[in-house]
Parts: sequence; C-alpha cells; structure tokens
Amino acid sequence: MIRVLQVVTYMGRGGLETMLMNYYRHIDRNKVQFDFLVHRDFEADYDKEILSMGGKIYRVSRLIPWSRGYREELKRFFRAHPEYKIVHVHQDCLSSVALQCAKECGVPVRIAHSHNSNQDRNLKYIIKRYYMKQITQFATDCFACGKNAGDWMFAGHQYQILYNAINASAYTYSCAKAVAMRERLHVEQNLVIGHIGRFDAQKNHTFLLDIFSE
Repeated sequence: MIRVLQVVTYMGRGGLETMLMNYYRHIDRNKVQFDFLVHRDFEADYDKEILSMGGKIYRVSRLIPWSRGYREELKRFFRAHPEYKIVHVHQDCLSSVALQCAKECGVPVRIAHSHNSNQDRNLKYIIKRYYMKQITQFATDCFACGKNAGDWMFAGHQYQILYNAINASAYTYSCAKAVAMRERLHVEQNLVIGHIGRFDAQKNHTFLLDIFSE
C-alpha cells in the first residue's frame, strides 16, 4: 500500500479540504491511503471520518516560515516517518517550507498544489511572495485546480491541472427540501439569495453588499 502524506493547516470544512475528502472517499484505499499532517491541536470537521477510513492524523506547531524551531520540528517528523515517499502540500504561498524540509530529509516525491489564483495584498504579501517563488525549487511535481491557479503559483514552470472533485449528486435540486427549508426559515414567499463563503477579503462580501444596496 502507498501512503500519501497530505500537509494542510487543518481538516475543516473548507474548499481544498473538501476536495481532498472527495478524492479520499473514492480512491481504492486498499492501494492508496491518505494520512494528514495538520497544524492545529483541535479536532476539525473531517478528523473522525479520516480516522474511520484508516487515515492517520499527525499534529505539529503552527506554520511560521522563518522559525528555525518549526523547520526542525518538520524535519524530525520526516526523519521519524521514512515510510512517506510522497508528500502533497496544500499551504498556498508557504508550501515551500514543508517541501524544502521534505527534500532535505530525502522524500523523493514532493507535490505542491495551487488552490488560488491571487493573494490578498496585506502586510504579509511581500513575505508570502518571497516564499512562493521558492516552491518550484523544492517540488518535484506541481498541481493546480485550474490554469489561472497554475500560472499564478508556478509561472514559467510546468504543472498539471487536477480539477476539484465534486459529488454533483449532493447538490441536485430538491423541491421538497427547498420547501422545508423555506418553512423552517419563515421565508415561504420571499425572494431568497444565497451566498457561501468564509468572512475573508478574498471572498469579497463588500461587493455583494454594494450590489444589494442598489
């Protein structure tokens, strides 16, 4: 059996985490198993399901890219777990840190995965851009959810597009469920506009508010 180490922040109900779980549920787990290296010490939404499917969850400190202590912690982990020949990193611009540590510890296959096509231009932007430019130095393979995401993170380098896996049947419209939900929310006769997205500048909630105000 091949065990692939997925490096993430934590397995909450976010976009990339849900994509990983969609693949995880449908792969042949007798041949390939996913394990997870997470950077939070609390139980996240998908943790129990991961464990029920035979996956392992390891916990390390929060990612601080310039911290020597953090890097040493990662290296200790990789040295203690030589069974991982494939490391798949989902840490956006800062993926280079785990990839570099994995390379220095002899992990032969190191995958960087781009799930974004831009970065918020806040105070951390310059730091993140610095580390993002190092990703292709340490990755053996580069994946992206689409062309824009690949061109943004891996500019000038080869990458493969791995489209996000979605269980379309889970989103099939159900008139009965829609009626029940409207009754539950007491909006049977109202126009309802739904929006899904975390409260982050990247999701541009203020633009929606501007539209609604018009």
